[in-house]
Amino acid sequence: MSATPLASPLPSLLEAADEAPAYVAAAALAEEELPQLGVVTDKTTPAGAPITFTLTSTDPTGGGVAYRVVDPTTLAAPANVTVTINQATGEVTLTPAASFAGTINLLAGVRAAAAADAPENYDTAEFTLTVTPAASGKPVLGAVANQTTTAGTPVTLTLSATSPGAGGVVYSVVDAATLVQPANVTVVVNQATGQVTLTPAAAFSGAISLLARVRNALAPDQADSYSTQTFTLTVTSTPAPAAPTNLAIVASAGAGPFDGNGYTSVLPTLSLTAPSGATVEIKRGGSTIATATETAAGSGQYRVTLPAGSLAVGLNEVTAVARNSSGASGDSPPLAITYAPSAAGGVYTVPGAPGAAQALAFAWISENAAFENELGLVVVSGSDGSVGGVAPGSAGYAQALLGHSSRRVIFAKGQGAGAESTIVLAAGQSVVFYLVQNNTTAALLASNPTNAPQGNDNPSAPVAFFSVPAANPDGRRHAQIVADPTTEQQVALARHAGAARFAFNQCLRTVKTSLAARRH
Repeated sequence: MSATPLASPLPSLLEAADEAPAYVAAAALAEEELPQLGVVTDKTTPAGAPITFTLTSTDPTGGGVAYRVVDPTTLAAPANVTVTINQATGEVTLTPAASFAGTINLLAGVRAAAAADAPENYDTAEFTLTVTPAASGKPVLGAVANQTTTAGTPVTLTLSATSPGAGGVVYSVVDAATLVQPANVTVVVNQATGQVTLTPAAAFSGAISLLARVRNALAPDQADSYSTQTFTLTVTSTPAPAAPTNLAIVASAGAGPFDGNGYTSVLPTLSLTAPSGATVEIKRGGSTIATATETAAGSGQYRVTLPAGSLAVGLNEVTAVARNSSGASGDSPPLAITYAPSAAGGVYTVPGAPGAAQALAFAWISENAAFENELGLVVVSGSDGSVGGVAPGSAGYAQALLGHSSRRVIFAKGQGAGAESTIVLAAGQSVVFYLVQNNTTAALLASNPTNAPQGNDNPSAPVAFFSVPAANPDGRRHAQIVADPTTEQQVALARHAGAARFAFNQCLRTVKTSLAARRH
């Protein structure tokens, strides 16, 4: 007879004994991970007045929390109070009904954000909201007078009221018919002082019917809470400004000759008087050439420096006009300005109305030289002779000037007495003259683009001389310009061993130029 031993129940019992503590520990750990709500105190506020406080809690898991405030009996939204919660900050706003007074029992709770919205997942605390009666009666609004102003100009008034209750008052000004923000006027109310600022639209004129209101700060924002008074805002059109006066050149505003009678060699600064806040334009020949700026708010004093190209060489007549939203003034009395830009620096300004086409007629009258030079001009961008951002005396200036697209040959190599040339430029442009010694520009750019001095009449390295001294290879002055810059100009160009002379004479739309050259 044989017997098979029964399996011992001991291992199962031991396993159960070993596992039981693990279940208990897991349950305890889950409980420790529940967020704990901070202290919540009782609250008190008047009827209709919101009150705000902040719920706090622990967050053991770091996964965030969710708050709620409910009726402790029904766990639903409480009666007679509106609850708003900012879940990101825990801020709670309780707004009791305006008609309710008494005590409301409430239950605040917090749970892990990932947990189900079930009662067992919340840590809670009960508290009460005591709602006191709102102030009785309405405040009495003080008298409000009708107001008058011009379009775009603010007007202020101060509202006042007597209040039968605590809590202060709230003022407002609305459209008398619709009880909303009125059209054609902006309303700003300083609740601390009762001051009201009414700013009508700049383009509006007429009457606006307004309603001034005051209510108790604890009362709801509804029509029957207000004490009111109607008043009228009358807006008149802003008149066009008066014409500017005292238009004059500011003698101390710049350098250069100025004889006090409108003769200037620099673009002048003008001063004038005009209504404050206006847009003041400076005109020449009926066209606006500049806009003046008021020197200080409310001063009515304006200044402007005329920009390049705004004046013609010679006599100019300028006027000023003021503008506002209602229109423009008439022109000021005219100011005569004789603009005579100095050519002493070697830069010639083309005469005539700025921008107008101007023909420059050159005539070679006589010749007394062995060299066959090329004479030409280049339109430059600055009164100092700069071209393409390169100033005279800078490395690469000769190449930049002679390679510029505006370069024009007046007399080519090989031409002589009796030659004539006409070049059309725009009045107001600045010009630098050049002379390539006994050669051509093409040869210079090919063999001596840096314009390095290589000696007289070097065919392998021709040299150019310019009317601007700083541009010359030896840095010396090779030009002498004299005479009245508004009429005839005498210009002499010379290299260190020779000289060239040519004269400019403006006659109607023609500038005649004579040239005489000799070699020393």
